[in-house]
Amino acid sequence: MLVYENTGLAGGKNRVQIFPSGRQGDIKIAFSSIVFAGPVGTRIVLCASPIELGWKERPWRACVIQKGSCFKLKDGRLAFRIPNLENLDEGNAVRSDPDFECSYDYAEGLDASTTWSYGRPGDLNGRVGMIRVDRVDPT
Repeated sequence: MLVYENTGLAGGKNRVQIFPSGRQGDIKIAFSSIVFAGPVGTRIVLCASPIELGWKERPWRACVIQKGSCFKLKDGRLAFRIPNLENLDEGNAVRSDPDFECSYDYAEGLDASTTWSYGRPGDLNGRVGMIRVDRVDPT
């Protein structure tokens, strides 16, 4: 996972690798865009809340690695780019398109949507307090 300080995948960046046994690296910046790679069915949830209790009541965004909504890296892994945490763009977008700016799908809970990106829209840019990573059925 690469996180960038500014929208459009620009500015300072941090790299974090996530393994079943833990992670390598820390996010040391408030970020507004992200690139995430992983196996099909990997879900990342960006939460405005820094604590587990009540995080679903504040803005959050879930993104799932799915075929058809991601792009392939040189090593063959699937990945998505989110150039602005508050806008819905194609999974391979490098910049948000200001002419087609819209939010991602609203969802009541983590299992309430089948699209690749959904959540509770709100102000996430520079305000992600917690990141959750899990696996879902990729179908």
